[in-house]
Formats: sequence, structure tokens, C-alpha cells
Amino acid sequence: MTNDILYCFYDLSVSPPSYDFFEFMRTAELHRKRYGLDEIYFIFVPGPKEGFRDDSFARTISQRHTLMRNVVVPACWLLPSCKGAYWLQDRDEIGMIFENANHVFPRGYMPQKPINDYFRAGQISAYLRGERQTQLREPPEYTQMVQSFLANKDVSQKLITVTVRDAPYDDQRNTNFSEWNIFLKKLPPAKYKVIIIPDTFNLWSQKIHSFDYCELASVSILFRMALYRQAYLNMFTAQGPCSAVFGSDSSILMFGPVNTDVASTKQWWRKCDSLEPEE
Repeated sequence: MTNDILYCFYDLSVSPPSYDFFEFMRTAELHRKRYGLDEIYFIFVPGPKEGFRDDSFARTISQRHTLMRNVVVPACWLLPSCKGAYWLQDRDEIGMIFENANHVFPRGYMPQKPINDYFRAGQISAYLRGERQTQLREPPEYTQMVQSFLANKDVSQKLITVTVRDAPYDDQRNTNFSEWNIFLKKLPPAKYKVIIIPDTFNLWSQKIHSFDYCELASVSILFRMALYRQAYLNMFTAQGPCSAVFGSDSSILMFGPVNTDVASTKQWWRKCDSLEPEE
């Protein structure tokens, strides 16, 4: 295999099929740049539970497959250095790829003892060392697709997207629909165009009334990222897509409640991200 390629193994026996992949991808890109390599290939290695990690992740096997097809695998093409992505159907397929890979990420990864690297600590360390992140950017055809979508809606105002969280788990972090309805109706429509991106758990639900929805952005990560980059402002409650938009040069305003569930506690931020919540 070529010496200047970084082979990145996202092992689904120890990693979730979720937006956490974006943290893995950004850390892998920092590793590539640090070692002066030219290209990245992503290899998705199946886990023991019908291809995934045997855990309590709140998605069914079918929903995990959907996340892989709609979010995780296509997300690779947001990284300019990515030249290939392979979702292996059998764990035994990894052998020849791994044996011939000269540069491997995560560091210390072995198929027999898989490790993960989908937390933000490595990126924080890189920031403190003065390293620069690569900007994520959708392929140009998706930029054109979003421009056509907005032109069809005759959008001349400043575009604001609101990404809804409406999940059946950790629902303390869900969008407060009554408050958002009040707030958004105070924005002057002559100045701002609001587009709602629904949660994939409730794709056809429209609990924020009197605004346009974009369901396509919910099921296509490349279209979603292109829409975010066209917007004047993107507004979120803390949720998975926030991990995607970081590093895309998009304008972001995120509301992150603290101490509502395990992943929003101060202890979690300190342990997994080496940050205080207010940072």
C-alpha cells in the first residue's frame, strides 16, 4: 500500500454509529497533518451485535444502519483529504487491509484489541499546541443543490436554521417547542428566513408552527452541511448534529443545558473533553 496514506479504523465494536464519528474524523485529520501524510482512507469495521457494538445505545439495529448510510459513511466526503471509505461487511475482511497499512489511526489500534478515539480531548490538545483544524466542506454539487433549494423558496432574507432535538431518550435536552415558537415569531420575517430541520426520530413532526421545514437536511448529512454553511446563523439545542457543524466555518449558536443527563454533566465535560462546560 502507498506510504503516504493514513488508514483510519472506525471499529463498531467499540464506537457508536453516530455523530461521534465527526470527532474521530477531525482527530484523524490532525494526525494525518502532524505526520505529513497526503490522504486518508476510512475503514468501518463491524462489531459483534449484528455489525455494531453490544451496548445500550438508544437506536435499534435498523436505525443504526440508517445512521451509517445517511450520516457516518457519507460524512467522510466532507474531509478534503479523504480518498476512500469502506464499510466492511465481515470483520475477517480487515486482515489484509491492516497488515498492509503503513500508517494506522487510532494509534495502537489492533483488530484483536480494538480501541476508539471519538472524544474531543485530542482536538483540545492540538488547539493548545497551535495546530489548525481542516475546514469541513461539502462536495460542490451539494452547495449547488442547496442554492437551488433556497432559490426555489425565494429566500432573499438572512437565513436562520433551527435544528430540532425531539428524541425519546435524554429528553431533558429536547427542544422546548413552546418557547421556540414564542421566540421565533418575534423575528421580523422581512429580515430573517427561518428553516426548521427536524429530528430524524420525528421526521414529519412540525411542533414549531408557521415556518418552513427541510426534511432532506435531516436524512442527508452532505445537504445538511451545505445548508448550514449557507446560513446567516444556525441554532441548536445540544445534540449530535452540533458535532458535525463544528469546524465547518458555519455560524453557530448552541444552547447546552448542564446536568440534565450523563453526557451534560460537568464531570463528563472534564473527563471526555478536558473542558469546563462554560468553555
